[in-house]
Amino acid sequence: MPRFPRRAPTPQLQWLPKWTTTICCVHEQFALEIAELARPPHINEFPAITGNGIWKASELLGRWILSGGAGRLEHRRCVEMGAGLGLAGLAAACCGAHVLLTDLPANLPALVENSRRNSRHVSAAGGTVAVAELDWGVVAAGGDSANKATDMVSSVLGGAAEVILGADISWSSGLCELLLAPILALSVANVREAGWRCTSPMRHAMVGEGKARHQKDLRHSQLTPLQD
Repeated sequence: MPRFPRRAPTPQLQWLPKWTTTICCVHEQFALEIAELARPPHINEFPAITGNGIWKASELLGRWILSGGAGRLEHRRCVEMGAGLGLAGLAAACCGAHVLLTDLPANLPALVENSRRNSRHVSAAGGTVAVAELDWGVVAAGGDSANKATDMVSSVLGGAAEVILGADISWSSGLCELLLAPILALSVANVREAGWRCTSPMRHAMVGEGKARHQKDLRHSQLTPLQD
């Protein structure tokens, strides 16, 4: 009988502790544990690679939330856009918020795992966490698919989102244009002001035509754009 070469074993996804942080709530009762998905090189590609790590703004936002900087989040309905590993959203849930962590499909396994790792802290605070796909491009395109995506958020949270979280979620003006659509769709009924802060090197990508579009869209939606 012919001998066939033995097939190499399929690479397995493994969870490696990426960051057990010293971030604590006001009473210093716990620390969030965030795991990064160990990925074989051949699947280390966009968009998974951009969401598979702790970005500085996410760490700072998480610390700010847990220190009470965001005020009382207990029982507030929150959605985190481009959640990645879910740090900011999990911090809000540990303050008693009802949180929906959203991202593209490649990043959902990490969100599920990190939700599991911190479920005890979330439950103790009276918060909840759910994970779902939310593609900004689908919402920006409009139509039935866009309506289903935004309706899904309200359905999971049990009402319209009251807080939208995001940290280091856009690295190009094109993505910012897509991001604007779900923000307006989810918050236009409750939000009266919107602002942005551009820092180098993103400042050059956001000024001029791109920023003018943002101002036009915000005014059309009866939101007041805040200048940076």
